[in-house]
Amino acid sequence: MFYKIFSLKVEDAELHFQDANFLVSPPFSKSDVNDLITEKLREINYVPDLNTISYVIKDNQLYVEGIAYEEPQPIEFYASF
Repeated sequence: MFYKIFSLKVEDAELHFQDANFLVSPPFSKSDVNDLITEKLREINYVPDLNTISYVIKDNQLYVEGIAYEEPQPIEFYASF
């Protein structure tokens, strides 16, 4: 089995100062982010391992990162009669 790592920049999830000591992002939907990751990986026949997803902040921007594995291809069976 083959694996890939991925990193998705979550648009509109940049941290902003609420006060001098506290940064907060606008609201976002985790399920929408997971759906987007799944959709993008499906284009290349990979599936995200949802157990590996982590939320990373780089330069006040949220990224969702994890590992994806190659989507198993269905096995075709031929019956001879």
